[in-house]
Amino acid sequence: MASERKCCVPGCNRTREDDNVILHKFPNPENEPNRFNTWTFAIGGDILSLNDIYVYKYRRVCHQHFEKCYWTRNTKLTNNATPTLQLKGLVIKRCALNDVTNEAGCATAAAGCSTSNEHIGIKASISCDAEASTSEEAAQVVALLQQGLSQRAVAAQLHLSQSAVSRVYRRFQETGAFNRRPRTGRHRCTSERDDRFIVSTSLRNRHLTGVDVQQELRRVRQVAVSEWTVRRRLKEANLTPKRPASGPKLTAGHRQARLQFAREHLDWSIAQWRSVLFTDECRVCLHGSDRRGRVYRRPGERFAQCCFAETVAYGGGSCMMWAGISLEGKTALVFVPGGGRGGGLTADRYITDILLGHVVPYAEFVGEDFVLMHDNARCHTARVSRQFLREKELRTMDWPALSPDLNPIEHLWDELKRRVRARNPVPASVDELKTALLEEWDGIPQETVKKLIRSMRNRLQAIKEY
Repeated sequence: MASERKCCVPGCNRTREDDNVILHKFPNPENEPNRFNTWTFAIGGDILSLNDIYVYKYRRVCHQHFEKCYWTRNTKLTNNATPTLQLKGLVIKRCALNDVTNEAGCATAAAGCSTSNEHIGIKASISCDAEASTSEEAAQVVALLQQGLSQRAVAAQLHLSQSAVSRVYRRFQETGAFNRRPRTGRHRCTSERDDRFIVSTSLRNRHLTGVDVQQELRRVRQVAVSEWTVRRRLKEANLTPKRPASGPKLTAGHRQARLQFAREHLDWSIAQWRSVLFTDECRVCLHGSDRRGRVYRRPGERFAQCCFAETVAYGGGSCMMWAGISLEGKTALVFVPGGGRGGGLTADRYITDILLGHVVPYAEFVGEDFVLMHDNARCHTARVSRQFLREKELRTMDWPALSPDLNPIEHLWDELKRRVRARNPVPASVDELKTALLEEWDGIPQETVKKLIRSMRNRLQAIKEY
């Protein structure tokens, strides 16, 4: 029994006989429904009686260790529970569960609370904060006062300070509302004209940074604010910094050709796109990367070997390849000679290695509805290439210039590169790179190809909208 009266702080042997201030914590039973994360603290005296049908848990903390109370997370009260307690020298403190995790606030637990020697009912929905925190509490204050109760009685019943009850009722008489009047808040350091200037300056040149707009505001309007203030004003206008989308530079003629192509093919059905073979060439560098990597380093480690990104001249070698995709399947991955003297994909090599070796057999498989899609590269538009296509009666799609975003195979190249970069170990030579490309190309599922080609309508619709 003596051990139960001791303080729960390890190493403390103080008992309630040594100090008449003990912190008790009592929860509602765990089997009650609708439990709220709420705590109840009884500071001082002994718990003389509890409802026998409930099982309560509490810990004792002596007055000496009250400033570093040990909070436990097993205390929960239900919304409708009203445990009846009889305590001697009682002080009640209520707070939410997320407020009691801060041990620094434990010492103020008894501030502003009242004492009582009577049977006290504690309800989970009522707080003993000094202010009426919700409109429901304010309405309850007004209702009790209109029933004839004094402010002192209302404050004692609702566990509020008498000044809070007085302010709530005075506010109700003046405004007829239970909610507090909106606060003005901190004064803005920019006027409405300054805000409009910030937004218009950013809209005139979308590539200006927050510092640029800040300096322009200081130069023109003689208003000195921080860069973060400028960013907040832009965010209020729904302007947020994003990485710009990149693409080839288009002239008015290019835009008109793209729009005309979109209008002509927007209503194509899946059956019509099924007969199209989308083709393209792509170069993959052995040590290349399509993104800027980052490293986590300490000050002074900029040139440390573990934080250094080594570069290789010309990417350490590369592979030039060609392929085609359709709703029916993928062609083989064809490697073509690299650039330089006598290298690169010339018109003659395009005819012999690509058209004769892969396109013509595929066209015979599809039938007379076959359509070849290739871009406006020199080897594609050369006179001998166009003459060969006419002789073989191969119909080509009038593809607009500088439109890689319309070709679904571009996304497949990106998928292929990601797969090769994810290999472990990564290719260390050009021959290993070719082997990895062939294996990963064969591993791309046909369902991925179908999804890309079925997105043609969305691609064309985007051109019309922008």
